[in-house]
Amino acid sequence: LLKLRIKTGKRMLNLEEELRLLSSYDQVTGLISYRTFVAFFRTFLAVAMRNDLPGSVIFLTVENYRQILEDTGHLAATKIMVELSRALPVTMRASDLVAKVDDNSFCVLLPQTPEENLGIVVTNIERATGAISVNAAGQEVRPDLSISVVTYPIDQQSAEEILNEGNRRRLG
Repeated sequence: LLKLRIKTGKRMLNLEEELRLLSSYDQVTGLISYRTFVAFFRTFLAVAMRNDLPGSVIFLTVENYRQILEDTGHLAATKIMVELSRALPVTMRASDLVAKVDDNSFCVLLPQTPEENLGIVVTNIERATGAISVNAAGQEVRPDLSISVVTYPIDQQSAEEILNEGNRRRLG
């Protein structure tokens, strides 16, 4: 009976670990989740504040996502996001972090990347994503991307406050 309880307990712990790992990643794109992104960002922000190293976060939104969804369906919208999730990491350094934020957007953490260096990063993103299209019912569908940026640290703002600032710029 004790062996059975131990075996059951181990199985429960393994399932909990699997669930924890699954919640860290977006199941469709394989990118880290926004929640995981925020946890990493807190650490990078603390280092940036301690060492006076500016960094940046880029927000990318597929502005026509809802239209793609309505016109061509879920599969086409999902394919667009998968193609973007493949293209974005190719343009990044090993130290950068790409996350899927929600149905239609991504975040890119660029540690030690001041505002004046963002032009080349944005150009690389535009090049990598500009040719993305998917065929949906004989119709070519392309994402209409908007890009906004927030740099950090900002005064004594927390990671969440900085990311909310970036989200406000993205939505506004």
